[in-house]
Amino acid sequence: MSMLIFKKNQKLALLAFGVFCLCVGFIGLFIPILQGILFMVIGVYVLSLASTRFNAFLDRILERYPRAKHHYHRHKTRIDNFVKRRGRAEGDK
Repeated sequence: MSMLIFKKNQKLALLAFGVFCLCVGFIGLFIPILQGILFMVIGVYVLSLASTRFNAFLDRILERYPRAKHHYHRHKTRIDNFVKRRGRAEGDK
C-alpha cells in the first residue's frame, strides 16, 4: 500500500478531520438526517492516509474479513486514481 508523505501540520489536520468524520458518522447512525456510514467510510480512509498505526490496525482487521478486504482495496484504488487524476488536472491550470 502506498503511503503519502505529509508535513506535520497536514498530518495533524488529516487526523483531526478523520476523527471528526468518525464522530459525525457515529452520531449519524442514530440521527436519520446524517449519512452515518458515508462519514465513517471517509473517516477511515482519511485516517488510513494519515496514520501508519491506524493503517496497520485496519490491515489486521481486513485480514479477518477477506470479502471486506477485497472491496476496501478495490475502492481505495479507485479513490487513489481519482485523486491522482485530479491533482494532475489542477496542476495543468
